[in-house]
Amino acid sequence: MANVFIFTVNNEAAQRRFNIAFKKGYDTGEILPFIHDESHRDVVQKLYSDRTCYLWGEADKKDGARSAWERMKEGDLVLGYKGNAIISVSHVLYTINDSSLADQIWGQENGNSLRCIFFMTKPYLCDIAIVPQMHNYLDPPYKGLTQLGAEKLHNILAHYISLDDFARLLFGQDFPASLRHSQ
Repeated sequence: MANVFIFTVNNEAAQRRFNIAFKKGYDTGEILPFIHDESHRDVVQKLYSDRTCYLWGEADKKDGARSAWERMKEGDLVLGYKGNAIISVSHVLYTINDSSLADQIWGQENGNSLRCIFFMTKPYLCDIAIVPQMHNYLDPPYKGLTQLGAEKLHNILAHYISLDDFARLLFGQDFPASLRHSQ
C-alpha cells in the first residue's frame, strides 16, 4: 500500500532548494555525472527521458528523517509543507543515498549532507492552507521528513478511496463542500 510523506521547507536554504528543485527542476545532464553508481545513473536517466528531473534531499540525522526516507517506495505520495500549508504534491519515483550527488548540487546544510534523496514526478505546485476540517487527514505542524501516521492514512483512504483522489482535493479540483474555506 502506498504511503504519504511530508517534507518541510522551513528555512531560507530549503526555500532556495525548493525554488530550483520544484519550480524549475534539474537538467539530468548536470545531475548524472555525480551519480557514481552506474545502476542508479541508468534508472534516473530512464525515469526522466525529457532530461528534467525533480529531487529532494534530507539529512541523514537521528531526527527520524532517515527512517522515514528508508520507508519510501515508488508511488508514495509526497507533500511539500511550509507555514501550515501544502505547497507541492508529487509521487516518489526512486530513492538513493548519495552524499556525493547531494553535496555537489546542494552543498551541506548545517554541516549535514542531504544524502537521503528521493526523485519524484513533476510536482504540482500549490498553496493550500491546512484548515481545521483537514485535521482528520493532516496534522500539522510538521518538521523534517515525516511519514503520515497510519490513522491519518486510514482516514484518507476511508473518505477518498485513493491517495490520488485525496491529492486531487489538494489541487482544488472536486473540493468537497465540507472543506471549503468559505463555509
